Amino acid sequence: MLKNLYKAGVSICFILLSVGCKDDIEDKSIPYIQVISPAEGSIMDASEVDVVIELEDIDLGGGTYSLEYMINNNSRMTVRSTAFTIADLLDDDYQLVVSLLRDGLWLNADTVNFGIMGQGPFSVLIEGGTGSGSYLPGDLVPIKSYSSSYPYLFSHWSGDTHLLVDSTKQNTSFTMSESDVYLKANDKVDPGFTVTVTVTNGEGSGTYHPGDTVYINSTLSDPVTFSHWTGDNEVLTDSTLANTQFVVDINNLKLSAQGSVSDVSFSQHLFPVIQASCNAVGCHDASSDPAFTTYESIAMSGESIVIKTQNRNMPPPLFGSLTDEQIEIIRVWVEEGRLNN
Repeated sequence: MLKNLYKAGVSICFILLSVGCKDDIEDKSIPYIQVISPAEGSIMDASEVDVVIELEDIDLGGGTYSLEYMINNNSRMTVRSTAFTIADLLDDDYQLVVSLLRDGLWLNADTVNFGIMGQGPFSVLIEGGTGSGSYLPGDLVPIKSYSSSYPYLFSHWSGDTHLLVDSTKQNTSFTMSESDVYLKANDKVDPGFTVTVTVTNGEGSGTYHPGDTVYINSTLSDPVTFSHWTGDNEVLTDSTLANTQFVVDINNLKLSAQGSVSDVSFSQHLFPVIQASCNAVGCHDASSDPAFTTYESIAMSGESIVIKTQNRNMPPPLFGSLTDEQIEIIRVWVEEGRLNN
């Protein structure tokens, strides 16, 4: 489809035997096209005619246009066209040279009417919203971004935003240009939204905003040697680093430092665990049987302690369970020979 760039009803004609018809226009303020060559009568003698068209008071932007000429031959009307861009115009005079092959249609033609047209329709592609389709230049194109899922909110449009009065309006419109248009709806996270990071056996737990950098650090200590992070460790570039960092997204995260146990000392590692979890709660103090107050009594019950702690039956659930590292310390101490070191 083609659409006039100037007011409807304006017809600029080129009479084969005389150049003109400019004076036929009543409203001289209307943009017009004037044929300034060929000279009178010369068209009848040429097999190919270069017609120079002068465009006056017509504001042409980017895009492709079409010069249409309508041949009126004994009341039979034929429309032909040739495409051009603003770069085809000569100098600053807004003149366009069009080569018209002479054929049977020109013979005995009464008049040739010229008109400047904008080509169309042109496409609109709206990514993340509504409004995509085909439009003619000058059409009003309404666009709207899709509703975002919380915590995302509409932020702004990007792309051919020079067509928009305000690119931060979610529901807006623009006047169609003479070229294809692309616009994309962009989201942002609600500034008040937060996520929770929970770090086990380490530091870094807290509440953060999406985009924040979180620094985590393993707090595992001898005889536990840090090996890796488990949990939501896909956020980490390297899960084997005890001290590392990552950027928070919109999801709550849990990370746990894991390690391996070796060279367990009875006095430094094992006995403090037994004192805190077994003796202090009264289950295996000096008045109990068995009493886990000496190396000998603990060593004699080594296998039983391993089984009960791994089953989470020791200490009783009422008093809370040992950590995985504490349970591993007991197991490794027994496995390494129950040394009194």
